[in-house]
Amino acid sequence: MIWIKPDTGSNFVILWANVHSYTIVRRRQVTSKRQREIVSAPNGSVWSTETLCTDMASGPPPPGSEVYTSGYDANLMKMQMAKTPEVQAAFLLPYLKPGQALLDCGCGPGGLSLGFARLVSPGGRVHGIDREAEMVQKANENAEAAGLADVAKFHQANAYSLPFADATYDVVTGWGLILYLSDPQKAIREMLRVLKPGGVIAFLSADWGGCLYTPETPGVVAAMQYFEKMMAKDGGDAHCGRKLKRMIAEAGLEPLHVGYRYDPNIISPDVGADFLAKHVTESVEKQGALEKGWTTKEEADAMLSGLEEFKSDPDAVFVVSFCEVAGRKPV
Repeated sequence: MIWIKPDTGSNFVILWANVHSYTIVRRRQVTSKRQREIVSAPNGSVWSTETLCTDMASGPPPPGSEVYTSGYDANLMKMQMAKTPEVQAAFLLPYLKPGQALLDCGCGPGGLSLGFARLVSPGGRVHGIDREAEMVQKANENAEAAGLADVAKFHQANAYSLPFADATYDVVTGWGLILYLSDPQKAIREMLRVLKPGGVIAFLSADWGGCLYTPETPGVVAAMQYFEKMMAKDGGDAHCGRKLKRMIAEAGLEPLHVGYRYDPNIISPDVGADFLAKHVTESVEKQGALEKGWTTKEEADAMLSGLEEFKSDPDAVFVVSFCEVAGRKPV
């Protein structure tokens, strides 16, 4: 839903957009006849419309049709393969042991999954699932190259409909998955279905609302806000991390761990700036962002120039905030 209110004394309006559990506020110039008609509607300070910013107001895509906003560029895939349980999943290590069966949901190219495979060997097994066939193929190739193909196997599936029997796994994980789901509780219920009674489920999620970056130039701030808006459009929630604690409580799990941290090993300032710039550019060139009113050419240009300025600053800092939880399924 979009609400519009005149900005007193100007030809601008303030737009509030309730988009997937949080609010986007935007100041936009009144240019169309339809906008002028809305703004000049009877007094009441706030009016509702279904005709503006319809792409943002229509709500998230249904479960299973979300878009992975972060994408699969080479830098991100390299970072995915560099992840290790000892660094990115240290809180889960006390609950991992040889002989266990582990399911990794949203496995990507399999970097973390292969680390888990080493920890549950000998005698254990790891299954990874990802919605993208290309990621599944790469993960199986990486398992073969690492000599772990007998332990780790990867399948194309989505977290809402897992192709496994009830109570199959001792541990179920989702690293960087939950924030891209439009119905995370539905996915968690499905993961719990395949988890054995007494088994452990664990999640780690970025929370873009807590990212640490400086200098906070207008272009960088706008690019961060724009990425959050794109995530909402794609069905995700950029502020999901802070909600993980509540999610496992609502799922009826015994809490084992709740933690919050920054990980400087994930995204450097130049990679972070390129990551944000890529989303601005692709939304304009491939998704019709200007025509759909997601941004303007002037705003997009300002974001891109601000990100280039950010990259050239030797003192720039860009660190992603992460939230992590683990819970036990009741026996």
